[in-house]
Amino acid sequence: MPEVTSTEVALEVRHASGGPLRDVSFQLRKGEVLGIAGLLGSGRSELLKMIFGAYQMRGGEIVLQGTRQHFHHIGEAMRAGVAYVPEDRPGEAAFGDMSVSENFSAALVSRYWSGGRLHHGRADADARQSIKDFFVRTGNERQPLNTLSGGNQQKVILARWLKRQPKILLLDEPTQGVDVNARAEIYSIVSDAVAAGCSVLLVTSDFEELSRVSDRVIVLSQGRITGELHAPDIDPIRLTELAFSTQEAAV
Repeated sequence: MPEVTSTEVALEVRHASGGPLRDVSFQLRKGEVLGIAGLLGSGRSELLKMIFGAYQMRGGEIVLQGTRQHFHHIGEAMRAGVAYVPEDRPGEAAFGDMSVSENFSAALVSRYWSGGRLHHGRADADARQSIKDFFVRTGNERQPLNTLSGGNQQKVILARWLKRQPKILLLDEPTQGVDVNARAEIYSIVSDAVAAGCSVLLVTSDFEELSRVSDRVIVLSQGRITGELHAPDIDPIRLTELAFSTQEAAV
C-alpha cells in the first residue's frame, strides 16, 4: 500500500457504544488503511456496520471529514461517501442470479436510467471496461454472477462500490474464501483506491494479512480497544496477544 503522508482526518469515531462495543474511539486519516484485529464477538463487524448506519449506535458519535454524522439508514451513509463490503458475500452483497453487468451497476442505477427506462447497452459497455479494470475473469458481462469463482465475485462487489468513488471504504473479511491470486488482485484494487485518496477500515481474521497491508492496526477485545500497532512494527503474534487481552495495553 502507498505510504500515508496526509495528516487530514477522514473519519473519527468518538466513544462509540452499542451491542458489544463499549467506548470505542479512533481516527482514520485520508489515504490510510487502518486494520481492525479482534476475535469473533469482539465487536469488529458491528463497528463497521455502525459506521455504515446498519447497526444502532447507543452512544457516541461519528465525524466524517469534520462534520458530525448520525446515519439513520445506509442510504444516508452512501450519499455521504461511505461504502461497505460485508463479510456475508452471498447473503448481503452478491445478486447471484443477476448478471455481472447488473451487479456492477446495482449501486449506480440512476446513471443508466433515463426517459423512463434502463439503458442496458450503456451499462453493459461500462461493465466490459470494469471487467478489464478490476481483473474480473468472466466469459462476458451477461454471465450470471453466481457462475464466477468467489474471488471474481468479490472483485465485482468491490468494483461496484469503488465506481461510486467513496471517501471511506469499510471492508469486512474481503479475501475470505478466495485464492492467493485473487487476494493479491483485491489488495491491488484497494491500493489504487487508497492512492486516489480513499481511506480504508479493514477487518480480517488473518493477522498475517492484516500486518502486511495495514498502515496501522487497532485491536478490539470484548468491545474495547486493547492496543494499537503501527507499520512496520505490526507483528501478528502481538496482535493475537492483544486480541486475547481484556486490558488496554501501552504500545
